[in-house]
Amino acid sequence: MTPPWVQLRQLRKAAGLTQAELAAGIVTQSMLCHIERGRVIPAEDTLRALLTKLKVPAEEAMQPWRAWRNRGRIRDRLWIAVNLEDGPLMQQLLDEGGHLLVPFERQVYTGFAGALTAGERTEAWAAVREVLEKAAQDENRPVLRSSRSGPRAGISQGGRKRDVYAGAWTHIDKARALVTEAKAQWLAARHFTDDEGALYWKQVMALYLWETIWKGAQ
Repeated sequence: MTPPWVQLRQLRKAAGLTQAELAAGIVTQSMLCHIERGRVIPAEDTLRALLTKLKVPAEEAMQPWRAWRNRGRIRDRLWIAVNLEDGPLMQQLLDEGGHLLVPFERQVYTGFAGALTAGERTEAWAAVREVLEKAAQDENRPVLRSSRSGPRAGISQGGRKRDVYAGAWTHIDKARALVTEAKAQWLAARHFTDDEGALYWKQVMALYLWETIWKGAQ
């Protein structure tokens, strides 16, 4: 699913307009830049004006933007479900708004929901590990920067290519996703009696959980 802000940028370029030309009389060029990077979800009146200037049917093009407005609510409820270890609630939220998440987020939340409901079924745990492996290989998986300052070094983008979702998730969103990944990996390691792996992921979990608390308090 191509983010709507990427589509907006593509439409502007297809129309042969610069950011300054499209923004004129509607928003500042700086604001349009933020919109096109996914950092700001514009008000509907603003979006309608931009789409009208691009000669694009506004109502149809605005639907994806309306959906993206719900992503913050979905993320907050998913984090609550992670802490409650409520697998069915997580799956319900993923069914409702999983398409609004960054692919790495969607994969780790799916993996954790699977881990919570896998029980003793080996095939279910194999599916969990497959999802987590895919998440680990995600080209835009965030990483904890190495530094003597430990967790205070912060989370950076570990992308091997330009991340079109860069503006679509905050530092806290990334930290929460990494905590969830570590919790799912820890549960999987415990199921497969991998004591070394379980200890490693427990330590990783603590690092990223500290990051959510540290950044959340700032």
